Amino acid sequence: MKVDRIDHIHIAVKDLREAAKFFSDIMGTKWVGPVEPVEDIITAFDSLGLELMQQTSPKGVIADFIERKGEGVFSMGLKVPNLDEAIADLETR
Repeated sequence: MKVDRIDHIHIAVKDLREAAKFFSDIMGTKWVGPVEPVEDIITAFDSLGLELMQQTSPKGVIADFIERKGEGVFSMGLKVPNLDEAIADLETR
């Protein structure tokens, strides 16, 4: 599968504002958000492709991830030249 670039990285965090400050301090990134919650998840994103995700309820996919693995990279989006070909290639693997 050919990958053109990493499009975005989702980072699961306990405290969105604290995490945004941390990344701003070390990388100088500017954040858009927090964005209104979708399914009890609030997010903030920057121009580099980072997206911070915080669960606003005690249970949910982000809260469960943090409970099992701690804060960190939750998922990554890739830019590919042909989505159908990339899906077909991954399904054969």
